Amino acid sequence: MNEEISEELRGKLIELARLQGGEAGELTDEHERWALYRVAIDDGIGVTELFDLISLEPDSALASSVVVHMVERSAPEERRLWVARLPAEVQGSAQVRVAELETVDMLCSGGFPHDQVADSLAGWSTWLQLRIIAFVQDTHVLRILAEQGRTKRVRRQATEATHVSARSTR
Repeated sequence: MNEEISEELRGKLIELARLQGGEAGELTDEHERWALYRVAIDDGIGVTELFDLISLEPDSALASSVVVHMVERSAPEERRLWVARLPAEVQGSAQVRVAELETVDMLCSGGFPHDQVADSLAGWSTWLQLRIIAFVQDTHVLRILAEQGRTKRVRRQATEATHVSARSTR
């Protein structure tokens, strides 16, 4: 689906493509814009420019997807700045992702009491549980996920991570 884009967005996308060493392509095509956004997201080329232009993106689903990806890669103090680039009515999924990342941060820092992990688990998405396994080294938390995780994959990966974490603390 090709959408009209503003001249301001067109200019910023052309600059983003130039920074990335490529051609801008057909910028009314959201797939072409997504390709430019992915380079900024994955390779970090043009992140500042992406931040400046994402509020101009006419495809709200595309803009939301970009912001969700960026909050996963941003420092905690920058996450909400990315969310604020979206119109209020499409901030929901990005706000959820920020809250999930804050949970991971609290678990990593020891700021989330162990006795609340099992009680909170039912409300945690599979994505969050997998992210916890990838970043949290607390064997108590990992054991809870190994026993009560949402999916077989979560339970298996948490079991494996528990063994790795236990070996590294010896």
